Amino acid sequence: MACDAVQVIGRDFVDLPNVVTDEEGGVQICASTKWNALPNLHGVFVSILSHETLHVLLRRAHAGASDDLDNIGSLSAIAKSLKDIPKCSDYPHGLIGIWL
Repeated sequence: MACDAVQVIGRDFVDLPNVVTDEEGGVQICASTKWNALPNLHGVFVSILSHETLHVLLRRAHAGASDDLDNIGSLSAIAKSLKDIPKCSDYPHGLIGIWL
């Protein structure tokens, strides 16, 4: 994986399952009670960590390319709601919504 670290950070007031990359090349997984309710959680995390790794790699080349990734290959490309997070497990390569 291209990220320097994967870190679990505490829940905020919203308790949403969220994963983001930081400027230093790390991936931050926001703790949430909602993660436990997801089916195929390991498949979801493979997809999400692959996706966030693509962000890290693209940011190293060009920050704009990293920002554009979510327009073509993210949960928002296949769903309108966070309840559809389990659909991510169909895309282990991280380009969510794109079949390779």
